[in-house]
Amino acid sequence: MVANIVVVFGIPGVGKTTVLSETVETAPKEGLKVQVVNFGDKMLEVALEEKLIEGGEKARDQIRRIPLETQRRIQRISGEKIAKIAEESEGTVIVDTHVLIQTPFGYLTGLPVWVAEALKPNILAIIEAKIEEITSRRAKDLTRERDLDEEEKIKEHQKMNRWGAVCVATLTGATVAIIENSEKKVGEASKTLIKLIKSH
Repeated sequence: MVANIVVVFGIPGVGKTTVLSETVETAPKEGLKVQVVNFGDKMLEVALEEKLIEGGEKARDQIRRIPLETQRRIQRISGEKIAKIAEESEGTVIVDTHVLIQTPFGYLTGLPVWVAEALKPNILAIIEAKIEEITSRRAKDLTRERDLDEEEKIKEHQKMNRWGAVCVATLTGATVAIIENSEKKVGEASKTLIKLIKSH
């Protein structure tokens, strides 16, 4: 049985992937065994298997445009797959995901009750950054088809992430931590995450 499940999330462009890469690299030096599982990758796997989207470079961005009921079903299957990975793993499993996803229908929860209860995380870690840093990162990332939200929408999304985390914590008993990811201090964000993992 896995010792810890840590769910890490942040809005697109917050630098979450960079923080997690640094964490994976640093963890062994701190005596930690860490495995990162990306929830979006699991959803992509299911969507491709069921031929709900086309393959290719921007296949993952097509998931947001799938009908809402189908997205929910894919989430359920993906949550079950990750829970199975956690059961068979040792050390800490970090689930890289989004607690709230912007869709044409409004915000979709990335951790509905059936996913939250399947994962039973110990820690919910929210990666946040300054608005101008998020905007800059989004503009530079040509590999993804991102919506260039205005500042107010970015602020709203980060605020709603906090509320979403509290809801999931209420269901699971997990602790909630906010990690600031400054452009020039990615190492600090990673160190904070490692401290959180070691504390559990």
